Amino acid sequence: MHKHLASYICFRFEQRYSTETCRYSMERHERAMLDEVVLNDLMSNGHRLKDGVRNRPHAGLTRFKEQKENDRDTLCSDTPSEEYYDGQPKTGIWTRIGKVVVQRRGICWALSFAILTSFSSLTVKLLSGRVSPNQIVLYRSFTLVLFTGPNLIRHKVSYCLPLKAWGFVIVRGMFGTGCAICASNSLQQLDISTVKCILQSSTFITCIFACLCLKETCSIPITVSCCISVVGVLLVVQPAPIFGGLLGSGSGENNIFGLLSAFSAALFVTLTFLSLRMLGRLKVHAQLITFSYGCIGVLVCASLMSALNEWSIPGCGYDRLLVLAICIIGYLQIMTCTLAFQTENAAVVAVISTTGVFVTFVLDFAFFNVTPNLLKVIGALCVTASSVGATISSYYAAKRKLSESKK
Repeated sequence: MHKHLASYICFRFEQRYSTETCRYSMERHERAMLDEVVLNDLMSNGHRLKDGVRNRPHAGLTRFKEQKENDRDTLCSDTPSEEYYDGQPKTGIWTRIGKVVVQRRGICWALSFAILTSFSSLTVKLLSGRVSPNQIVLYRSFTLVLFTGPNLIRHKVSYCLPLKAWGFVIVRGMFGTGCAICASNSLQQLDISTVKCILQSSTFITCIFACLCLKETCSIPITVSCCISVVGVLLVVQPAPIFGGLLGSGSGENNIFGLLSAFSAALFVTLTFLSLRMLGRLKVHAQLITFSYGCIGVLVCASLMSALNEWSIPGCGYDRLLVLAICIIGYLQIMTCTLAFQTENAAVVAVISTTGVFVTFVLDFAFFNVTPNLLKVIGALCVTASSVGATISSYYAAKRKLSESKK
């Protein structure tokens, strides 16, 4: 009996002691928090002490009590905070803009491709008569091999592709090499505006082939955008056969050869666009596509230069700097083109790529002192309207598909 009574007394004593200890520790914690609040209030407000006594001695205590009450109300209330809307946290405007950009990143890649294409055309035109077109394409292709090879090794990209995928990779390399060679020849024979007009006329062909071969839907807004973009490009570049006068200042043979090269390049552009779109469906890595294109370009251009006896070394200074610029811009151009067609419809990318006319227009004014007229301004507005229309149509079409998939 005495043993049970002694154990009960010890148990009650330990329980009371632990309760007192816990209460004492809580009071010490609250006192420390109060001292910290008062000290922060002194440092922030800068109130001076008068005779060792503060002017507002209970300001820190009042703030501490208000903070405790606010925390208690926040924890106990059932209403959501202002930072939440419909049970989800609010997102800032830049976050929403970033999400839209990520969702429509194919359009951003297409715009970058258009700008880089214009700069590449300028550098090729500046090297006219100094470096042969086959040699320019050879340097570009070799640069692609140098830039993409280490990336393939670093990311451990697998070369084990289906036979169908490898077939499209080789076809893309052949079409891309043919397009680069024909475009370089036409740029050195004709003026930039005429070549740009003929190359951008591939928009119609791309839309038709995308509907027939890839079974992509070509809606009415996309069709109207294609028509407006072609009309706008014609008004901006104003080719001589349509607006009067002779085509360029060269001889007739050069004009015919340049026209044939430009139209061949336009056809190769369409076939390249379609092959890239098919490779995007097959989920082939962009670096592997670019590496294969570079290897095929090196082999084809080296064979042509050996057959035509065009092997030479560019001159020091200006020529070599332009060749280096062509190589770097060419790599960025190929990468943005591949990424654009892997993430967006072929017709949309073809329409948006017409915005490169703006950059060509600016470069013509800066380097060749070409003053714009009223028709060029109207054409520039048409190109802008077509690109904006294609972008909006693509955005709402993707939004409808997303809502239907959720249902």
